Amino acid sequence: MSSDGSSDRALVDLDRDLPTTAEDVRVLRALRAQVPGWLDLSYEQIAALLPAGAAARRPPAPASRRPFSLE
Repeated sequence: MSSDGSSDRALVDLDRDLPTTAEDVRVLRALRAQVPGWLDLSYEQIAALLPAGAAARRPPAPASRRPFSLE
């Protein structure tokens, strides 16, 4: 893959372009401790987070795919 060079000239500098304060870090750590990860949620909890009709607009997998479980 090649680039015309414009992406190289627009490199992201995280310190300059995405400043993060000590308060940001504190809040993110607190949220991480309070909020479960996606893999810890039940199907019902995940379904409750999705907008109505979301799966019909963009199915997560082809209808022909066999279901599976990580359990």
